[in-house]
Amino acid sequence: MILFMINIILSILHVIAICGLVALTIRLNYSLDQRYKNAVRIVFLGLLLLLANALAPFIKLSKISYNPASTNEILPAIGLLFILYGTWQFITKLQLNHSVSSSTLICPSEEDEMSNHLRAVMSLLDQGFVVWDKNDRIITCNQIFQNFLDYPDDLIHPGTHLSQLIRYRADLGGYGEDDQEQQVKDRVKKIKADWKSLDSVVMNRSGVSMILRRHAVPGYGGITTFTDITELRSKERDLQRQEVFLQSALDRMTNGLVIYDDQNKIITANQRFKDLFEFPDELVKTGVHLEGLLRFRGNRGDFGSLSIEESIQEKTQILADRQFHRTEEETTDGHWVEIFRSPTANNGSIVIINDITERRQTEIALERLNIEKDKFFTIIAHDLRGPFASLVGVTELLANRSDGLPKAEISLLHQSLYESGKNLFELLENLFEWAELQRGVAPFNLRALDLEPILATNLMLYRSIALEKNIHLSVVNIPNKPILADPNMIDTVLRNLLQNAIKFTHLGGNIIISAYTDHEWMWVEIKDTGIGISKERIESIFKLDTTFSTVGTKGEVGSGLGLHVCNELVKKCGGVLEVISQEGDGTAFKFSIPLA
Repeated sequence: MILFMINIILSILHVIAICGLVALTIRLNYSLDQRYKNAVRIVFLGLLLLLANALAPFIKLSKISYNPASTNEILPAIGLLFILYGTWQFITKLQLNHSVSSSTLICPSEEDEMSNHLRAVMSLLDQGFVVWDKNDRIITCNQIFQNFLDYPDDLIHPGTHLSQLIRYRADLGGYGEDDQEQQVKDRVKKIKADWKSLDSVVMNRSGVSMILRRHAVPGYGGITTFTDITELRSKERDLQRQEVFLQSALDRMTNGLVIYDDQNKIITANQRFKDLFEFPDELVKTGVHLEGLLRFRGNRGDFGSLSIEESIQEKTQILADRQFHRTEEETTDGHWVEIFRSPTANNGSIVIINDITERRQTEIALERLNIEKDKFFTIIAHDLRGPFASLVGVTELLANRSDGLPKAEISLLHQSLYESGKNLFELLENLFEWAELQRGVAPFNLRALDLEPILATNLMLYRSIALEKNIHLSVVNIPNKPILADPNMIDTVLRNLLQNAIKFTHLGGNIIISAYTDHEWMWVEIKDTGIGISKERIESIFKLDTTFSTVGTKGEVGSGLGLHVCNELVKKCGGVLEVISQEGDGTAFKFSIPLA
């Protein structure tokens, strides 16, 4: 029994030893060159026969009996023969390879000479260079490749697998602290999948940047090159910083600026350009065509009645002419811009936009002042001359012929003298108030006040004048609510409107003064049954350059300046002055004043 157990143990050890040799031959078969593989496979076959013999005692078959004589003698013999033959083949090829290598050192062949030339050329390249076989093993490489990735000399040689290089970097912590073996597998898989992908940029631990290019060689393997782009990346960063600085400087300009290339596409534009035309940020960027900007403005209604296509054609043609061009446009928010377009040397265009809103407002103000100045001189030359001529005529008559005139005629001359003086005083008073308003020096004191006392004072002042023409003055529906206004200004407005109503109302006519509230406003209306105003005159009644002087129903004269004074005063209080009239059917002037 003890002897049997010893035999069993020896058989197990025998099997284990043969299995180890089998595993070794399998490993050699994958690691050795093709010329040694046939010999290794013969040895492997012999070991399998020995393994079969060693396993025979453990095989129990029900139908095949175990015959030691037929199995233990034949299988080992055949296995040993295979092993001896394979070993002899391996040693012979190894000696032959050594002999060839030795002879090469003494007398290099043309193939080896070409290989040496290739290595010399590769060492002169300024790029990293590695050639892979179809099994992802290094065939050859140069020193730049090795230095760039800091690989040791004992790792970089023909036959090194891609996974070994990745594992080396993983051991150094180049891919983080995750499972290294999994990282190696994932990296190898990704590289093989991306072998034909676009270039990628890698950086080593020293901060050197290189662009990695992979070139597949169908049926063989591939080539990988590493080009140092550290200096190029540094220049790119410098250029980016300069672009940021330039864009920052452009955005600080008070003028809008946009530069187009020869295809009318945006090269650059500043923030002021976007702000002036209210362009969204996503619309104004490099590469956007001018047509896109114009179509955006057209859809927004910037070009008025002109069609979008006509506007695009017109403005595109301006740039296409490559000539200096200047235009003025009004933007959607009421700003005025001055646009200068000039060609560049590369057939592009530079467009500069100036905000001239303040200048336009100044020009409009100057134009208005000129109109007011002309009106002022017209009033002085025309309206003052009439009353003064009447005064001079009457006083001359009284001075030279008063002794011979009847008393009744002298009384009429005195009445005429009074009317001329009164008209002259009213004109001068209106001129004075109007001049103060234009100069901005008129006293202005907004406060809460009641309308009724101010209205009563003016009615008392003009009731006797109305009675001379048998005109009935009536007041209806004055709300008992305070208004917010300057008392002197309201008094002037009421005085002028009442005076005009009496002047242009027929004998025996009616004038009605009424008021009503509407939300936060009080509207005051003075309506007469006078001669009315034509539609043409209503349209320009408040224009400075079209003041009308109409003779009243009793021959009263005036300058027409009073209405302008009223309009300015009502505006200053925050309200509006309106007129409703039909020629021959009376007139109604009404104005709004805010409630206190």
